[in-house]
Amino acid sequence: MKRNDFPMKTPAAGHRGAARLDGGGGRSPGESSRGGSENSSENGGGRGAEGAAGGATIRELLSFRLHVVANLLSRGAALRYKREFGVSLMEWRTLALLGGGAPMSLNELAKLAGLDKSQMSRVVAGLTARSLILRAVDESDARGVQLSLSAAGRKIYAGLIEAANQRNDAFLAALNQDEQRMLVSVFDKLAGAAREFIHAEHAAGKAAAGRAGAAAVRAGTAAVRAGTATVRAGTAAERVGGAFKRMGGAIKNTQVRAKAGAAGKSTGGTRTGGSRTDSTSAGSGKTRRSGS
Repeated sequence: MKRNDFPMKTPAAGHRGAARLDGGGGRSPGESSRGGSENSSENGGGRGAEGAAGGATIRELLSFRLHVVANLLSRGAALRYKREFGVSLMEWRTLALLGGGAPMSLNELAKLAGLDKSQMSRVVAGLTARSLILRAVDESDARGVQLSLSAAGRKIYAGLIEAANQRNDAFLAALNQDEQRMLVSVFDKLAGAAREFIHAEHAAGKAAAGRAGAAAVRAGTAAVRAGTATVRAGTAAERVGGAFKRMGGAIKNTQVRAKAGAAGKSTGGTRTGGSRTDSTSAGSGKTRRSGS
């Protein structure tokens, strides 16, 4: 590998973080080795518009450079393990993790391998079908399952780990003793810094979720208050409507009584006038009889 295959922007004096730990994107080192040549081609060529403003391009980010190197290492491992043992890179890592320790659950295995549970479940299912992995009920949890290597699985694991150590020795041989010690120290420091970033992101996410929750509570409280005000307004409207209804009833009763009173007066006047007419007529008769 040529030194200029993976150009990295050197931090200027006094400028910390020029070689950033920003996410480089793409697949994780644990995924399929497809695209190793793609990564190589991605690192070719000069700086594009992305670095025109003076910032680092993606090819100059530390995380991306580590990603590319890890993919190259994984690609070589995948080719050898497939040729010699008939297993994929993920199958090799699964066998190696189970072969290097005590039985473990699917969740533990997935976490160590850097896969989600569904991906690891598919890998384990394939190895189980080939009788390389055994399933047993977890003694501490009857609902859980503990995974371990079968006799055939241990045999393949022995060959795989020997090949892996040969590759590891070959890579370390490219570095002198001082460089090897420095590499281990650098990896430890980068891992520590990466964990701090993860913790900070988790804290920021929780804080943002807390603020969003508080805003939702305030919005809910405001909605309850608005609903209460609406109910009160509706109650008041019902009361006003009841008052108007009672007022309309009172007006109607008054009109009925007024009509009844007017009708009574009209009937009484007619009867009184008739009596006066009769008495007048009677008086006239008496007068006529006296004159005669």
